[in-house]
Amino acid sequence: MIKSTLIYLPAYILPRVAALVVILFGTRLLTPSEFGYFSLTILIGEFADTVLTNWARIGIARFGVQSGGVSRPFVIRMAWLMSGTTIVALAASVAISWGLAPERAWEVGLAVCCYVASAAFLRFGIRLNQIAERTKTASSLEALRAAIYLALTLGVMTLRPDSFLDASLAGCISGVVVGIIACRQGIAHARPDLPDTVDWKVVIAFSWPLVTLTLLGQLVSSLDKATLKAVHDAATLGIYTAAFTVGRAAFDVVGASFNTGAFVRLSALFNEGKTEKAQNLLSQQLALILSVFLPGAAVLIISVELIATVLFKPEFLPTFLTVTPLVVVGAMAINIKFFVYDNIYHMFLRNIRQIPTLVIGSAVSVVVGFLVVPVFPEYGAALMFASGSLASLAMSILLSYKLMRVPLPVSSILTSTLLAIFAFVVIWFLKVHILYAAPALAALICLCMVGVVFIGASLFLCHRSMKRIHAERTASPRRRYAFLANSMKHGGIERVVLALCNGMQERDVDITLILRMKTGQYVEDLHPRLKVIELGHASMARGFPKLLWLLLREQFDVVVCGGDQQAIAAALVNLVPFQRTRYVITEHSNPILNDKATKTIKTKVARLFRSWLFPRVAHIITVSGGLRAPLIQSFGCDPDRTTTIYNPIPVAQIQEKAAAPVQHRWLAQHDMPVILSVGRLDIAKNFIGLIEAFAIVRKTRDARLLIVGDGPERDSLEKKAAGLGLGHDIDLPGFSENPYSYMSKADIFVLSSQWEGFAIVVAEALACGQKVVATDCPSGPAEILDGGRYGRLVPVADPQCMAEAIIEVLDEDSDKAALQARAAEFSVDIAVDRYLALMERISK
Repeated sequence: MIKSTLIYLPAYILPRVAALVVILFGTRLLTPSEFGYFSLTILIGEFADTVLTNWARIGIARFGVQSGGVSRPFVIRMAWLMSGTTIVALAASVAISWGLAPERAWEVGLAVCCYVASAAFLRFGIRLNQIAERTKTASSLEALRAAIYLALTLGVMTLRPDSFLDASLAGCISGVVVGIIACRQGIAHARPDLPDTVDWKVVIAFSWPLVTLTLLGQLVSSLDKATLKAVHDAATLGIYTAAFTVGRAAFDVVGASFNTGAFVRLSALFNEGKTEKAQNLLSQQLALILSVFLPGAAVLIISVELIATVLFKPEFLPTFLTVTPLVVVGAMAINIKFFVYDNIYHMFLRNIRQIPTLVIGSAVSVVVGFLVVPVFPEYGAALMFASGSLASLAMSILLSYKLMRVPLPVSSILTSTLLAIFAFVVIWFLKVHILYAAPALAALICLCMVGVVFIGASLFLCHRSMKRIHAERTASPRRRYAFLANSMKHGGIERVVLALCNGMQERDVDITLILRMKTGQYVEDLHPRLKVIELGHASMARGFPKLLWLLLREQFDVVVCGGDQQAIAAALVNLVPFQRTRYVITEHSNPILNDKATKTIKTKVARLFRSWLFPRVAHIITVSGGLRAPLIQSFGCDPDRTTTIYNPIPVAQIQEKAAAPVQHRWLAQHDMPVILSVGRLDIAKNFIGLIEAFAIVRKTRDARLLIVGDGPERDSLEKKAAGLGLGHDIDLPGFSENPYSYMSKADIFVLSSQWEGFAIVVAEALACGQKVVATDCPSGPAEILDGGRYGRLVPVADPQCMAEAIIEVLDEDSDKAALQARAAEFSVDIAVDRYLALMERISK
């Protein structure tokens, strides 16, 4: 990137130097009023050209680059489009000229029209050479144009100091002459044999948001000068423009130089689908830009008094001292926005999303201008520019996260910041204690040389850091993943986390398990080599600070979260900027049905958090297909970032445990059929309905009912059984560490739930070869049983239908091998494969 920047640097620095020299001598050669109108001409011309014509030049770079070269038919078509936009720009220029300078509207309008036409012609030709990779030719043409512009403009200013119009027209000649050469060279090296394969509907869709965005961007960058001219006079604008140019020009040169080559590379990477490399390129670009910006800003601010004293008239000094620091801040912010974060929108063709960033910036500028400019003219104008630029940058960073997160090059930025502080102190010391008696010009040259050394050192250290990071990345480091859960107590989510973590650890994946509390029956089953981190708090609210510090410190590639509190906590951490970590939420239950069943303040708050936070995470995994719709429809989650992965079950381990003896007397003596259900005793499982169905079964045949599990509904279930006179035929033995021995020895397994996330116990029952009757509840059972192919599905909360199904299935023979084969489709290996594939994809 540095090599391409050095190639493009002359193409930007020479015109800027020429413009700075013209401003320097223009303040001395032209009268203050004429110099003000000369500055106004450039302001309006740049505004019109950038807003209405520049999109075509960006479009050439975005769509014109092909592996075989540049298509000449495409170039010619873009040239016609640009000609049309230039005509519109000319009309806009005349209107703006009448609005800002009615006292000399025809002169300003003529000068601006010539400026726009020559600039559009020149820049189109230069861009053709750039995308054809004729970088040296493009730089040479820019140097030629700068030389002609400088000679003609200064010559006319010397001969006609009372006419800004003559000076402006003379400067336009350079654009026309060099533009002719550049366009001929660029078109000549475009390939006539390459077809125009660009979808022009996409180009048009790309263009109109870009025009809107550029208009708003120019308002952020130029509203200060327009407001100043409207409130005061041309002479005030001329003084401010001189200070503004000194404060901003260098940053624009550096930013544009870094971006020109990088933008072409970035487009190529995106067109080839290499988004991870594009992301790293943007991070490198941010590091390199700041490595120059930060020490450069320190040098400029501390040296501004000498710059104003040496180069400009004495009356310019107060404005320079007031304006420059604010302009420097605004220039850095707006360049980082344009040349780092806005590139994300260009690549994803989502330019329309930039509108809020620029609307906010423009609004902030307008408010500041209304309040400050009438009282403090130059200071208020600079404050408009700085505040609007910072607001736009902040919004651009925030809104680009959904598309791509640019990793913050922390080490490079810290190094550049320290060098900037050191440069400021060193130059201040030299200026105050050593060079105080030296001639101003000699002192300025000396300080500039010192500043160049610091900027070079910062750039060198940044480049070395980038090489080190690149070497680490090319060494193919292992991805680092983590799971976040509550504990290892008995429960469906905990069994899933246990299976996935152990399965990944057996494949030697770098996996870490983060638990609120390292407690529960499954702790002993964790893989001995699995790294476990305990937050040490049963409450997620109390453990959140430690979790935040842990995740920001470790910077895992992907963190997978299970359970409401863990998911919300991770989604909150996800809002912290400049992370490489991608957060994945696993949804194990239907949030809509859960919230309806438990209408508490806690569930309402959780629902609010889901609606706001979940759409912002990298991905959401639902454990059944039926859970995707509520997340997409009720919480606004992106369907492309929502995936269904069925919960895993360790089939071989379940079958091994199923063979173990069971202590329950009913299964030991087995003198009549035993109906089994397993699960937490709560309202969602609807064991009351199961007991009612069992009462209907008992009217026609002898049977017993076992409900294995524990929970808050135990007392009501026991009372229900007693009330129906079935207390001796229904047993609730409580939680069992091995429910599979019950499943393999019972006569039928029944799921009576009102709703489920996946109903993992159904898959576990199949693994034991057990016949199943399950409610067709949302969601999971129908997917596991393949619509009834591997078990009987009955309506929810219908005891009569459930009883009839139980009686029928009890009398049926079962294909145990087929049921176990179906269970094998939910094996840990399959789930681990899908989890790893997803995590690998989203971590790129």
